[in-house]
Amino acid sequence: PRHGLLRNIHLHWLVLDGVTGATDEAIQAVLHRIIAGFVATAAQRLESGEQWDDAAALYERVLDADPLTESFYQGIMRCHAACGRHAEAASTYRRLRQQLSVVLGMQPSQSSEALARELRAR
Repeated sequence: PRHGLLRNIHLHWLVLDGVTGATDEAIQAVLHRIIAGFVATAAQRLESGEQWDDAAALYERVLDADPLTESFYQGIMRCHAACGRHAEAASTYRRLRQQLSVVLGMQPSQSSEALARELRAR
């Protein structure tokens, strides 16, 4: 079943890639958001099933479409930490902090900060 889910997600991304040449950027942005939401939901399901590597890979993929959504970074951080990859979790937090600072001029949310502190304490 997991492979079927991943195959469906891959097909959705292929469809999205097929419309990237669309002239209407608003339509393209909406499609990116819809598919990113679908992929994020699938990643959350994989994370709930303790399929950490698959979940982290999907969260990373969805960041391509929506690089400013903190919950995706948080998911990656949790997955890395669950596998004992604390350096990768910390690196993901730094990447989030950098992205938000450069693009939006803001700091990560309190929930991202709390997660980073919790993971550092482990």
